[in-house]
Amino acid sequence: MDTEPSHVAGLIINTGNISAEFFVGIVVLVMLIAASALISGSEVAFFSLAPSDIDSIKKKQTRNSDMLIGLLQKPKSLLGTILISNNLVNIAIVILSAYLTNLIFDFSASPILGFLIQIVGITFLILLFGEFMPKVFATHNAVSIAQKMARPMYILSILFRPLSYVLVRGTTIIDRKVKRNESISYDDLSDAIDLTSNVTTEEEDILKGIVEFSSIEASEIMKPRVDIVTIDIKTNFKNLLHLITDSGYSRIPVYHNSLDHIKGVLYIKDLLPHLEKPETFAWQSLIRPPYFVPENKR
Repeated sequence: MDTEPSHVAGLIINTGNISAEFFVGIVVLVMLIAASALISGSEVAFFSLAPSDIDSIKKKQTRNSDMLIGLLQKPKSLLGTILISNNLVNIAIVILSAYLTNLIFDFSASPILGFLIQIVGITFLILLFGEFMPKVFATHNAVSIAQKMARPMYILSILFRPLSYVLVRGTTIIDRKVKRNESISYDDLSDAIDLTSNVTTEEEDILKGIVEFSSIEASEIMKPRVDIVTIDIKTNFKNLLHLITDSGYSRIPVYHNSLDHIKGVLYIKDLLPHLEKPETFAWQSLIRPPYFVPENKR
């Protein structure tokens, strides 16, 4: 027997439409909200695991732990799977909620109230029970939730792999373009240093030198042949120490017969443990291999 519709504050309630279909829809809606909560919580759980947590999970060597480690090794794909799954579930919640409310309520007489119930109310339920509360809970129980959700998320990652791949590839391309556009020029950095008021002139020169360093070619810092300080590989240890003291350099090239035959570079710090050695000390064993570069190398 049909029941007459009720009127509450201008809203028509079709109580006659409350049937088994409606209750089944409610059960499915609750299940969808629970699924949204689990997926949202797993997002926080997966990405808040500390290195120590991951190490302890690896040591367990169970099927779930292996799945979890496999998911964490591909964070972009994992995030893509989570976002796809969560959005699909939330869309299903919105569609089912709208169907159930339209089944019971007639908003033709009060469209504003219909908007508040169908849009604002449903959005509030999704945010509260499907996003906020699960993420707060997952923050304090990251390890246990990550382990429990490893298998479901692994299955979802296989199911949504094509969509996730497209999503990851798209974000990678965008990320590259953004990084390219965010590059800062030397002039921008120099202007920023000029605007800094709490540095001395000497510090400002050092900072600008660091900024400019990557654009300097080897030829720009080369010294004339007559001005460089070098050491003949045949020099005895006593004369070597005098030469080092007079030069004041921390690294000096070592040559054999002429400057055209550089044998290596002597780092003065390597001599510190041997300062008390006799004149016959074989300091040549401390020479480091030379590194040759073309003049136009930056």
